[in-house]
Amino acid sequence: MSDAVATHCYHWHLDRPHAEAILALLEEAGITAMVEDAQDEPIFDQGELWSRCILTAYPTEDEEEAMLALVRGKGWPEPEREAIPDWNWQEVWKIHFPPLPVGERLLVIPTWLEVPPEFEGRLVIRIDPQQAFGTGGHETTHLCLEAVATALETEPKPKTVLDFGAGSGILGIAAALLGGVAVSAVDIDPVATATAQANAELNGVAMTCTTADTPPSQTFDLVIANILAGPLIALADKIAATVAPGGRLILSGVLNTQAEEVARAYLAQGMTRIEETRRGDWWCGVFGAEA
Repeated sequence: MSDAVATHCYHWHLDRPHAEAILALLEEAGITAMVEDAQDEPIFDQGELWSRCILTAYPTEDEEEAMLALVRGKGWPEPEREAIPDWNWQEVWKIHFPPLPVGERLLVIPTWLEVPPEFEGRLVIRIDPQQAFGTGGHETTHLCLEAVATALETEPKPKTVLDFGAGSGILGIAAALLGGVAVSAVDIDPVATATAQANAELNGVAMTCTTADTPPSQTFDLVIANILAGPLIALADKIAATVAPGGRLILSGVLNTQAEEVARAYLAQGMTRIEETRRGDWWCGVFGAEA
């Protein structure tokens, strides 16, 4: 493994589609890069997310020439080059994980930050970026957190919750904090299962975490599945079967273009469409089981 570090960074000011295209190209080439808002808009604004972006790449000295040739070959604009100060990079990366308010009641925040005064009184979920998906920053996680909060305020309030495809465990933790409910978390990845268990303990909630590639056989009042459209469709009969009579199902991890196909798979299982929400390119659907 090379110990080379970046001495310069490169900035592009772009619209969101071009920024995402270049970011994908750089990541495929193994070059560290990130996208941030160019207009100082709130991350979770009600409109489209980040119409103008700043893409920043951090190639090592050995990677700089190849990166520029790669971008020029695609006909994309020349970036601005900037020298990187001799910072403590173990600390600098943390600035990209600010407190994330969700709805009126929740705050997702990493362990190294204090709760800002303007968010005092919110229920706090402590999550650090790790290998498992789910720090609250992605649109699907945010949509699911909002749907979980709504479900736990709706009569009859759920007493049992399944987080299928739990990742970091953030959705199950939110359910436990908001409703004091019994939560089971399932993920195909043992790393995610261990991460979810550790995060539950960090946040002082009880959550049963299991490694499995299919849903459990018992039923739950509220089921959350924030995975991908393909598995949601393939497992529609099994996931729908975990929803107790009169219970709710929250689905996400689905692009807007995939939403109807996913919805049809669950309507075919006898479920009722209750609500749909969207954020950027992503969709979240809430369905109900017959009482």
